[in-house]
Amino acid sequence: MAEPYQKELRAQVPDDLEKSGGCDSSVPMALPRKTTIRDDSGRYTTTFLQQELEVRKLNSIHKYLWWAGRPGNVRPLHRQRMLSRRILITEDPSLHLVWYHSTIFIKPLPSFLATRESIIDERWLPAEVQSLATGFFSTYLRLICHPSDFKIAHELGLLPDSMSWESWRALSQEFCLKYPININNNKRYLYGELRLSRLNQIYRFRHLERHYFSPYTEYSHFFTSNFAWFFVMFACLSVVLGALQVTLATSYVTRGFANMAYGFSMFTIALTFGALILVIGLFTSLFLYFLHNTLRLHAEGGVGS
Repeated sequence: MAEPYQKELRAQVPDDLEKSGGCDSSVPMALPRKTTIRDDSGRYTTTFLQQELEVRKLNSIHKYLWWAGRPGNVRPLHRQRMLSRRILITEDPSLHLVWYHSTIFIKPLPSFLATRESIIDERWLPAEVQSLATGFFSTYLRLICHPSDFKIAHELGLLPDSMSWESWRALSQEFCLKYPININNNKRYLYGELRLSRLNQIYRFRHLERHYFSPYTEYSHFFTSNFAWFFVMFACLSVVLGALQVTLATSYVTRGFANMAYGFSMFTIALTFGALILVIGLFTSLFLYFLHNTLRLHAEGGVGS
């Protein structure tokens, strides 16, 4: 008898594709090549589970995560609403509990982890992904603490529709008895919510990559979010230069003060030109980078073919 998960997934796969075992352009790239979720012994396949739960990107920078978040810091869903945060659904486990500005990404609890069979009975999960599964599930113990959290989770589609508050309480209590907090969890889940801007900084300096994840779709959004401090700095410099100008117009100015004011003015001019060159250079680099990728994809037949 086929498992419910196999039926749901097979329903999305064309018959000819299922027979061939390959992929074509009509199937989303996120769909696993192997459509079976369990192997012959009934255990969930490692390939499927890793696709759903893998956090290798975060584990690669684990020793720097203190810069992006605090250990165990996961606010309940009602608290997220109190902070006026916009909760966005993500299917990427490496973005689970990552936030920027007033937005936080949360990955829905997969249906295969919402049953006692899978999360409590270790026979159904391969050992190499057991810590990923328990770690991910433990974040939901903090996200859903009250009936109000449970209601919000259902509104957002974070939990399976068939799960009731009573069944969630029973499952979470049994999980806590079997797995004490942070015991047997993947090391990523020692930390809770992670700030995206700090993750991008870590990736730039640790891996020399442009970013961990970019939420920007336009240049204006990028420059507004990352260079607003430039305007604050120039506003402060303008105030200081205005004060110097007023002071120099009085009869109490010494030669030393006049030399200092002249040097500061030259420094401000140089800083302004340097900042403009930096912004223009960054914009040009980004434009050329995306243009190069677009032309390369077009040449390979991936765009406009």
